[in-house]
Order: sequence, then C-alpha cells, then structure tokens
Amino acid sequence: MTATLVLMVFVVLAGRWLGGRLGAVSRADAASVLTTLVLDLTLPALTLDVLLRGRLRASTLAALGPATAAQLGVLGALWVVGRALGWSRAVMGAGLLTVGFSNTAFLGFPLVRGLFQGDTVAAQSALVVDTWNTTTLLWTLGAALAARFGTASHTGPETGLRALAAALVRPASLALVVGVAANLASLTAPSVMLYTLERVGACTSPLVFLALGLRLDLSVLRARWREAAVVTALRLGLAPALALVTALGLGVRGAPGVVAVLQSAMPTALVASLLAVQLGCDEEVATASVALTLIGSLVTLAPWVKLASALLG
Repeated sequence: MTATLVLMVFVVLAGRWLGGRLGAVSRADAASVLTTLVLDLTLPALTLDVLLRGRLRASTLAALGPATAAQLGVLGALWVVGRALGWSRAVMGAGLLTVGFSNTAFLGFPLVRGLFQGDTVAAQSALVVDTWNTTTLLWTLGAALAARFGTASHTGPETGLRALAAALVRPASLALVVGVAANLASLTAPSVMLYTLERVGACTSPLVFLALGLRLDLSVLRARWREAAVVTALRLGLAPALALVTALGLGVRGAPGVVAVLQSAMPTALVASLLAVQLGCDEEVATASVALTLIGSLVTLAPWVKLASALLG
C-alpha cells in the first residue's frame, strides 16, 4: 500500500513539474494523449486481465451497497449545505455532479489493482462499483441533475441515455463485456495473452498519475475555493465515512468492503465536471472541485485505506 501511494504522489508531482515546463497548449495536448492511451488501450487490457484470471464471484456485488449509500448520502448532504449557503442553481448543479461521482475507473480501478496485487475479488469489486456507481448512474441520474440545475436549453446528443450508449461502445466498456462473457463461459485464455494483458495493463497506474499531474491547475482555485472546499470535504470525508459505516452495518467484510470505501474516497471524476459544464452548470466551481479533490486525495487516501483495512479486512 505504501509503495503504491508513494508512486502515486511522486508521479503526480512529476507530471505537475513537467507541465510547468510545457506551454498551456502542449500540456493539455500531452495530458489528452495520455488519457486516450489509458482509456482505449491500457485500461481495457487491465480489465480483461482481471476478468480472465478468475471466475466472477457473487461476493463482489456486496460492494454496491456501501458505495451507493455513500453516493446518495453526499448528494443529499450537498443539497442541504448548498441551500443553506444560498448557492445559485448553476453552482448547485456543479456541486452535485462533482461531489456525487468519483474517479472510480481512471484512478480508482488501477489504484485498487496496485494496492491489492493478485486479489481478483478486490479488482472485480472495483469494476462492479465503477460500472454501476459511475458509468450507469452518471449518465442517468447525473445527467438528469445537471439538466435540472444547468442553464443549457437542450441536453444535446452526448448526454443522458445517448451518452450512456456511446460510453458502452468505447474500448474499456467493450473489454468489460467481452471479459464478463468469457468469464461466465469459463473460457481459458492462453498464457501468452495473459502475459501481454498483464504487461500492458501494468502501464495504467503510472500513465494515470502522470496525466493527472499534467492536468493539475491550481489557478482555478483562486476564485471558487470556498465552494470547492465544501465539495472536497464531502467527497473525501463524508463519502468514505458513509461507505465504511454502511459496510459495517451490512456486514460487508474483506475486499468488497474495503474497495467500496476506497472507491468512495476517490476524487471527483473529470467526466462528471465536463457533463456539468456542458449542461450549463458553473464551470469554475466544477473545475476547481476537480483540482482540489485531487490534491486532497493525495493526503486522505492512505488513512482511509488503513482504517477500512483494519475494520473490514
């Protein structure tokens, strides 16, 4: 665990340093290339590797209870706090999207794989949480919330159910479908294929951390740090706490329980902020929340992993 988290911090800071040596356009282009490489190549390989190495177990579904309770809990808490602070509709929309949907695929899944090396149940639990709590609920519940509070006059072709359908044909989603089908059919992959998938998938974490460092822009915090601080406190504090309490209450122990807490402790999903902006929510709040939750997670992830492991492991 320590080695993985140290790697995360080191490479994120290296990406931040590298970004400072590049111009704004070059930095954005480099981050975009790395992101595409991860989403369309290394993450699909990592997904297939996980699904082809061990049969799916019903126990992995147990992670959904704590993760979903945490997600709905922070959405409700943000609504109450935002109303109390007199937030505008656009700010409320950005807050709801950035507090409710965490980075479970791009960051969470490879991080879980690194922390729980060789643990198929943990990796599959992380996939389950990402498939339901981020992908499915973001493009249904999340899109509805963004449209409700945003100022855009139409949802456009890339939101809601249409965007969910578009997401399902991306390489990462196709790898999930193929992997699940092969798993349920008890197909055995050749050793050379497993070796290749493992080697390619192992590149995911360093590339993810480097891309996050390149995208890290502290300047956006100057104007909207107060709103971003509220989102960060709920995203990195309340969400994993709710997941942990729910896991204890439901008796979800072992890898599924720890993974549910860890996925709930992830920073804001970048795609959630982009959806909020696309539908007319406050862009500055969305961008600042992404940046501050990422910075905060460098400090909060290790304590949550240790606490969850001690109580649920």
